[in-house]
Amino acid sequence: MSIYNTIKEIYNDTSKITGNVNADWKIVGLLKKISIIFVCAIYLLEKCNFKSVLTNCDKIQILFPSELSNFLSSFTHIIIIIYILYSVIIRNFIYIVLDEINYIKEKDWFPVWYTIDVIVEILFYSVINLKLIQDILLCLKGQNVIQDVNVYIYLFVIAVSLWNFVETIYIKNENRCESNKIKYTQYFDSNGNRIAVSDQVVYKNKIYKIYMVNGEWYLSDGNKKEDIKLEEAVCDVSRRIKVYSWEMGRRGYSNNT
Repeated sequence: MSIYNTIKEIYNDTSKITGNVNADWKIVGLLKKISIIFVCAIYLLEKCNFKSVLTNCDKIQILFPSELSNFLSSFTHIIIIIYILYSVIIRNFIYIVLDEINYIKEKDWFPVWYTIDVIVEILFYSVINLKLIQDILLCLKGQNVIQDVNVYIYLFVIAVSLWNFVETIYIKNENRCESNKIKYTQYFDSNGNRIAVSDQVVYKNKIYKIYMVNGEWYLSDGNKKEDIKLEEAVCDVSRRIKVYSWEMGRRGYSNNT
C-alpha cells in the first residue's frame, strides 16, 4: 500500500501542476529548480566528498545508453550557446515579425509562437537535466566531472538560477511599492476586499467605475442618469458588489487563477 500511496501522491501533485492555467511555464520553472539542485549535488559529491557517506556507490550500474550519453557529452554546451542566441536575439526578432504580420494580415499568430516557445524551453531544460543526471551517475562511480566544458554548463545553470532569484525578489518589491501607492475608499466589497479609488466593481451584473463628487463616492457606467452611490451599493447585500478583476468571468480562467 505504501508504494501505491506514493504513486498516488506523485500523480496528484503532477495533476495540480499540469491542470493549472499556467502549467506550461510552471513545468519550465520546476525544471530550472531541479537543475540547480543537481548542480549542487554534483559539487557536494565531488568537492565535499559526500559520496563517501554512500555505501557501494561505485558499484552503481545505472548508465544512459551510449548514444544518449555521447550526445549529451558532445552537444550540451553547443545547445546552450544556441539557446542563448535564441533567447537574446531570435526570440525578440520573432516578436517583432509576428507583431507586424498580425497588424498587416489581422491574424493572430502569437498562440502558435507561444506554444513553440514553451516547447523549446521544456526541451532545453530537459536536456540540461539529463546531462546533469549523467554527471551525477559518473560522479558516483568515482569520475571527476567538474572540469573542461562541464564547468561552463554548471556556471550557466547557476547564472540562470541567480537571475531568476533576483528577478523574483525585484518583482515582489516592485509589486509591494505599487501596492503602497494605491489609494482606497472606506468601503469593502462582499468578499472583504477593500475597494480602491482606481478599481472597477461589478454590481447588478454590470461593470462600474468609481468617482467622487463633493466627498461622496459614486458608481458610473458612463450614463450619468444611472449613477449609484457606492455606500448604497455596498449596503445592498442581495446584489453583492465585487471588485472587478480582468479574468473574472472570462472563459478559460477560473476564480483561483
